[in-house]
Amino acid sequence: MRVSIQWKIIGIYLSVVLVIMIASGSFIIVKIEEQYFKRVRSSVEAMATSIRDILWIEGRLNFEDDRDGMIDILKNLVNVTEEMDIYILDGNGYVQIALGKQFTRGDYIPVNHPNGFAGVVNETLSTGLSTTTKWQYLGSGRGTFQDTVEHALPIKDSNNMQAIIYIISGTNEIYDNVDAVMNTLGLGTLFALALAGALSAIFSRMITQPIKALTTSAKLLAEGAFQKIPNQSNDEIGQLTQSFNSMAFELQRIMLDVSSEKSKLERILENLADGVMAFNRQGVLIHANSVCYDMLDKTQMDHRFDYIFPKFGLDLSFDKIILL
Repeated sequence: MRVSIQWKIIGIYLSVVLVIMIASGSFIIVKIEEQYFKRVRSSVEAMATSIRDILWIEGRLNFEDDRDGMIDILKNLVNVTEEMDIYILDGNGYVQIALGKQFTRGDYIPVNHPNGFAGVVNETLSTGLSTTTKWQYLGSGRGTFQDTVEHALPIKDSNNMQAIIYIISGTNEIYDNVDAVMNTLGLGTLFALALAGALSAIFSRMITQPIKALTTSAKLLAEGAFQKIPNQSNDEIGQLTQSFNSMAFELQRIMLDVSSEKSKLERILENLADGVMAFNRQGVLIHANSVCYDMLDKTQMDHRFDYIFPKFGLDLSFDKIILL
């Protein structure tokens, strides 16, 4: 299947636009993910810090005596941030206060958590430092969505782990914004491809139309018709068109000169009193004057030397004559 230059140019335009949109879109999506993940991470970290400052006023925690008061305080915080689950763990990782649906009081987080001992709570128990979930970007190739952003903040008395504030936040805000950006980028890509297709069709036509005119004129020139091509530009194609017109004009002049000389020679041969036959070097008859036809009493004649003379009883060899 032959593909025209115009379609190739359009394909190149569209491919370049598509590659640019994919590359820029991927970069934008990663940045949007990063921006909103930082926002959610800052929110859960700030919430954990606020809870620690509220619960650790007197420098001690007594879950048995102060549990109801702690729950009331935490409920007020949860009402403000409904997407957050707040858990207060003891120093060993067992849930003491649960304001969420994933865990209940008495659950041992490193065992009951889907990530097991790879979760943030276990890392905090091991290092004694605050830990936040690492974000898995959509383009990381893992093929799964991250449902939560988790943060564990230890409450320590000297070197002793008194409690762990464990907060789980949903990622709906992150993915909602990413989806909105992806939809916008998708529409933008379609619009860019449509615009690029229209512009490339216009630009490619500006290139291919002169080439098509050159092709048509070259075919006519091969058939003996000389047609000048209008030249409306001064670029490379315009220079090519000008050169073609000059070549066609020169070729036309040469053909007229040759035709004129041939006509003169034919008139001379035609006016001779003797019969004249002319052959080329391959022994093909190229001219015979009318006197020759009258002398041979023929209206038509074979085109080969070797076929003509044997019919008149003449033993002539073209090869021998050509060597003379």
